Amino acid sequence: DKNVAIQISWQFEGYLILLWALGLIDEVPFPDTLVNPDSVTAVVSACDSYREFLEKCKIRSVDEVLDLADLTYRYNWYCVESKINEEEPIMNAEVVMERHRALNWLLSDEKWDKVEINT
Repeated sequence: DKNVAIQISWQFEGYLILLWALGLIDEVPFPDTLVNPDSVTAVVSACDSYREFLEKCKIRSVDEVLDLADLTYRYNWYCVESKINEEEPIMNAEVVMERHRALNWLLSDEKWDKVEINT
């Protein structure tokens, strides 16, 4: 189903955040385009074993996650203001929203599908 495929494709933005939080990628790119699913799935699929995957993980500090969450919250608010002011934002609002959701999930005890992304 096309709608299910679209919903699944948005989950790659959250996956990108999880890879970053695990220290498997160095940076989270500016949210102006969608993440390339092949590039992010290759990070984990390049591991030959679960042990190798675990050895590559270097979990980021809470401060680092909070800093990115704060920046993403501000990005999200910028996108909301752009919509209110009928302006074209310089970033992709849906990308920002999905990343915001993933960061909020990391910092909460909520289930993935219950995480709030209020601005």
